[in-house]
Parts: sequence; C-alpha cells; structure tokens
Amino acid sequence: SAGLCRAVTGRDDAGTTLARLARDNVFLASLDDSGEWYRYHHLFAELLRSELERRDGARLPELHRHAAAWCEVHGQLEEAVSHRLAAGEVAIAAAIVCRAYIAYSSQGQIETIHRWLELFSDEQILGSVPLTLTAGWVASMTGDVRGGRLWSNAALSERVDDSPMPDGTASLRASQAALRAGVGPDGVSRMRKDAELAATLVAESHPAYRAGTNTILGVARWLSGDSAAAQTAFQRAVEEGSAFNVIAEIGALGYLCLLTADEGRWVEAEAYAEQARQRFTESELGLIGPMLVVPLAEARVLAHRGAPAIEGQVETVATALGRVSVPPWMAVVAAAVLAEAALERGDLATVERWTASGMTTLRTWPDAGILPRRLERLRQAVEERRLAGHLTPAERRVLELLATHLPETEIARRLHVSQNTLKTHVRDLFRKLDVHSRSEAVDRAREIGLLKS
Repeated sequence: SAGLCRAVTGRDDAGTTLARLARDNVFLASLDDSGEWYRYHHLFAELLRSELERRDGARLPELHRHAAAWCEVHGQLEEAVSHRLAAGEVAIAAAIVCRAYIAYSSQGQIETIHRWLELFSDEQILGSVPLTLTAGWVASMTGDVRGGRLWSNAALSERVDDSPMPDGTASLRASQAALRAGVGPDGVSRMRKDAELAATLVAESHPAYRAGTNTILGVARWLSGDSAAAQTAFQRAVEEGSAFNVIAEIGALGYLCLLTADEGRWVEAEAYAEQARQRFTESELGLIGPMLVVPLAEARVLAHRGAPAIEGQVETVATALGRVSVPPWMAVVAAAVLAEAALERGDLATVERWTASGMTTLRTWPDAGILPRRLERLRQAVEERRLAGHLTPAERRVLELLATHLPETEIARRLHVSQNTLKTHVRDLFRKLDVHSRSEAVDRAREIGLLKS
C-alpha cells in the first residue's frame, strides 16, 4: 500500500508511483477498486529482494524496522513479527506475540499464535522466558507433538519471578503455575496446589486470565475429589469466560457436564452438554486439546440416553486422541468416560479396552486422585456383568425370590422344585456371587445390577 511504501522508503510519491506501475502492468496488480493495496508477482518480488540485497544490503535491517513499525500500528501483527525477526529484533518480535497471546487465544485463535511461533527458531523461543511460557501454553492447547514436549518442558523448568508478562495482565509466576497445573506432570496433589496458587496470583488480573485459571482449578479440584469446590470454580470460569475467554467457558461447561453426570444429576448434565456444544459450534474452534471435553460430555449423556448418535461422538474422541498430544490426566479422563459410555451400552470388550488404556497411562503418572478408583470400578463392573451372564435361568428365578421375605419352603413350592434342588441352586448361586448368606446374596446382586434396589 502507499502508506507502507512511504513508511519504508520515505517517498511522498509512493501512491502515484504504485498507481502508474499498476496502470502500466509492470508486474504489479491492484487488489481493490480504491487502489489502496497491490501485489507483486511472486517471482518479481523475489527478484526485487535479491536486487535490494545486492545493491544496498546494509540497509535491510533498517527497512525491515520501518516496515515492522507500520505493520504493528496497522494491526498486521504476523507481518510485524516477520519483519522484526528479519531486522534481528527478536526481543521485540517476542513481545508482540506475548502481548497478543491472551486476546487471540481467548477468542479461539490459538492456531494463529502457533503459526507466529513457527517464525522463530527453537533457540529464539527458549531465549526469552515470556515467549517460552507462551509457547508452552500454545503447545498444551494445540497438542503440537513436534514442539510440544520441548516448549512445554522448557516453560515448566524456567526459573521465574513476579515480573509481568509483556501484556501486563499476569505475572510470569502466575502464568507458569497455571501452565503446570494444566499439564499436571507431577500428579493431582501438585496440580491442585499450582492451580490454587495461580488463582490467587491472577485474582486482580484480566478476566480472560481468571477464567482460564478457574477452568484449570476446577479440573484439579474435581480430580482431587472436591466436587463442590470444583463446581464453584467452573461456574466462575463460565461467567467470566462468556465475555473474555471462550475456550475457558466451553471447557468449564464440558467439565460441569461430566461432574454432574458423576453425581447422577442427568438433567443438569444434559443442559451443560448442550450449552458446551452450542458455544463450541458458534466459536468455530477446531478440536484442539482443551475442546476434547465437548464430545466427551456429549458421549456421556448420549450413552445414558441410549441414543444411536453415541457412536459418532466416541469416534470423534478416539480420532482426536490419536492425532493430538494431551496431558496424562486428560488421557485417563477420556479413557474412563469412553469406558463408562461403553458400559452403558453393554459393550464389555470396549469397556475393557479403554480401561486398560487408562491404566497404562496411570502407571507412568503418580498421584492420580479419583481416577484409579474410577478405572477400578469399571474393571469390576466388567467382571460383575460377565458373572451375571453365567447365572442360569433357574438361578436367576431363585435370586429374585431370595430378595423377598418368603421362606425357602414357599420358594421351592413356587418354583415347583424339591427342597434339595432349591438348596443346590442356592449353593451354586452363593458360589458364583462369592457370598455366604441369603442377605449377602441379595446385597451383592443389587450392587452389580442383577436386582433392582
């Protein structure tokens, strides 16, 4: 544009020169009717760059600085970053990315920040603490396998203080604490401590930071078994995230669905799942790591309803898990929810497969809070369902009558069998249920769903 050309070259006739070149068709084409923006043929652009470097290469950094300043003022941040890097001004380029991170990511434009980070070398990223923390956040949200482990590990191991991030809305310590809580490398207890610390540190920060931190805090509290406190954190994230951080809002809605489903509050769970789905659709976010909870929540409620659409949601989650890198706690949560959905459908082979997947992850992740018990309940449920399938029709009829107050003589009469035959059925039933009395048999049968309470 004329403005950009004036900023770089200092020429006042930039507008008329561009118009003449476009009119004379000298490798320049207008992009709009007003003659504001033009483009070069890419081969001609390469020729001009080579010629500039040959004739006046020493001025290149200065020209890139002029271009960067103009692009930054006019909101062309990716071009500004590129020009700053070309001028050798890595710290200024890093500050542009860090300042833009919270605004872009909270509105779901995390891939834009990821693309900007790829303009830097790994050495340049790791040379700036704020940029390393930003890269760590981006890696955790996008599931970037290539840079994820490097950037995330570096961000978590940095020595930080209470200096502000370049956008001024949170400190380095708060950003690292929240990131460590979100990744959770050291287990649920440390995850919750980090999340509580981050929540305290961002109490007076921008609402987007508070919403994101509250979603992470809610997860840490939920995994540690404190559902009431988790619900409070999630609801705060929804309230502030609706205006300032769509990713935090959607994530909190999804987790509220899972939490209320755990407690059997299915009307609330379905409402939260629907809200999460609507906001996810409106936001046009891709299925990045933090959004995996949306199809998980839908799978949970669809399985409870016995809806055929459950298969599509399960496939969505399974495909995403194979494509993106997620924290260990999320891998286990996903495995548990998919196993529970399969249990609702009576698909015991799938329950076993997802339970085994979750237990494999647990072997490498210490202190997993409520998750080991959740997986163990699933394993036991499979055993119990299989046990139930081994009862004969006669044993099932005996079991139903044992749950009444009828004496054994009356039970035998109703079943049209002898007392000895009834004793044989009862003995076999006790053995299969691993119990020693009539009351224990009834209690055990109710536990595993053979009898209604």
